[in-house]
This record gives sequence, structure tokens and C-alpha cells, in this order.
Amino acid sequence: MADDIKISVVVPVFNVREFIPDAIKSLKEQTFRDLEVIIVDDGTSDDTNDLIWHEINSDPRFRCVRIPHSGYGKACNTGIENASGNYVAIYEPDDLLAPDFYECLAEYAKMHPEVDVFRYNGFFKTNGTDRIHRYECYQKFTERVMDKYGTFRIWRFHPSVFNGIYKTSFIRKHHIVMCETEGASYQDVPFMVSLFYAEPQVFLINQAKHFYVSHPNQSVKRPEDKLSAIFLNWDQELEWLKEQGYRDTGFYNYKMLMQLHFMTSRVRDPGEAEKIYRYVCDKLDSIFFPLPEVAPLRHKFVCRKLYLSALFRRITGFCFR
Repeated sequence: MADDIKISVVVPVFNVREFIPDAIKSLKEQTFRDLEVIIVDDGTSDDTNDLIWHEINSDPRFRCVRIPHSGYGKACNTGIENASGNYVAIYEPDDLLAPDFYECLAEYAKMHPEVDVFRYNGFFKTNGTDRIHRYECYQKFTERVMDKYGTFRIWRFHPSVFNGIYKTSFIRKHHIVMCETEGASYQDVPFMVSLFYAEPQVFLINQAKHFYVSHPNQSVKRPEDKLSAIFLNWDQELEWLKEQGYRDTGFYNYKMLMQLHFMTSRVRDPGEAEKIYRYVCDKLDSIFFPLPEVAPLRHKFVCRKLYLSALFRRITGFCFR
């Protein structure tokens, strides 16, 4: 057992009554005992809060902090601010964990105190019955300490901020926070951008113990409702880069363009897609190529395609109609 490791698990919740019983059960069943579970109630309007208190049932490892409704980012930041553990984790209440999810992470943290971020090599995606193992890095990049360039894959694809632990002192030293925009609006992608710029030491554990549950009510299923908040995320992230003194915006531009390209393929209303092109039009003068080495060739292609589409709209005046 990693007796000198304490993990603070931040659980942002908003109107998730159907998931809270299983989520708290999953946390209570963790074999690692030195957990601090901080449930941040983001101003729920259903009976989620009542269910939380019923389910935690005076368990001293759990506490609930209630804030006015402010969104996923603010809820996560509130939890991190209140964390007393030397490592912090984010747990989304519609997902499930293997019983030894945190114990395994803690054991690795004890063996490698120099590491800032521990993550599992992939996770399971499930709709409640079927399990699909995906987002797995090559095994040759696992089970060793790496700098941020040790494996590019963790920066390229699904951010999966829930799939590991982060050294609390590292997060606070580098002022890494979630963008505080409304709702659950893909704030995890800019969080990973901040993490990248902070130059962490990373360790990938060659196991998968997280069960990402796909369901009809997920915020990712309604991207057209999130566009304004997504744009604000990237504006806030750019301000963060400036405040922290990072001048190289290559990785920022890469992740921004990739996410916006993804959104153009997800929104159904052409008018909503046109909002994305208008946003990129406004950013054209601050986007520079080539993109960083971490971006694979096919990602560079789609980023440049989005950039050129926006540039064409600017030249023809279409962006300003």
C-alpha cells in the first residue's frame, strides 16, 4: 500500500440523479482507502443533492460543496481548490471505475515521486452492457517516466482527464485550471493544453480500469448547444497562455483547430457550422504554420483545410454576411 499518498477525487455534478447512486457506490468500493472525495454540486435543480447525502451516509471520506450553477469548469476548479491530497483526480459521475483504480495509481505514485501525471493506457467505453477498449497508446510508451514528448498520442486524441491523477503541487504551481464557461462544454481539451505547456513528467500505466459510459444525455451529444461556450473556452485559454508567459501558440492552435474541425462534423445545422468558420476567421491573423511535431500529418491536413476554408470566406467576404 502507498501509505503516504492521499488522493483527492473531485466529482462535479449537475442534475445527475440517475447516476449518483452507482457513482458513489463505485467510489466507496475503491480498495485504496486514503481517498478524499469532494463532490461539487453545481447548483442542481433536481434531487441530486438529497441523493448525495443519502448515499454518502456519513462516510468521513466524502464531503459535498455546493456552489451556484456555474458550469463544469468552475465545479472542477472549486474541488481542486478544496483538495488536501497530494494528488488530485477528476471523476465524472456517469462513469464507473474498477475497484483498484486509485490503488494502482497510488502505488505507482509512491514508486515514482518525480512524476507529475499518472495515466492509464486507455479505457473501456460502454453503453451499459458492451465494453470496447479504445484510445490505447503503443505499449512501448508505457511503464516508464517520460517528458511530454515521450508519447504524442496522449496529446492528440481523447483528453480523458478522468483517467489518472495529477500532482496537486504541480497543478497549483503552474496555475492549471479548467475554463470557467457555462455547462459541460468540452473544457477538458483546453485543460490538456495547459498541462502540455507546463512540461509535466508523465507515466503511462499499461492497464485500463476506467469505464466511460455513453448515454443519450451526454453533453457531447449536443455540440450545437455548446458553440458559444467552446469559443469562450479558447479565448480564455489564450489569455491564460499570455498570463503565464507562453509565447509559442503552436500547440494551442493545433488543438483549437482540431476541436473546431470536429465540431463542424457534428453540428447538423449549416448555420451553426458557419459560426465556427466565422470564429476561425477572427483568429486567422494569430494562427501560424507549421503546426508542432506532436500533430500527425492527417491532423495537420484537416487543420490547414479548416484554416483555408475560413481564409476563403474572409477573402470572398462570406464571413461578414
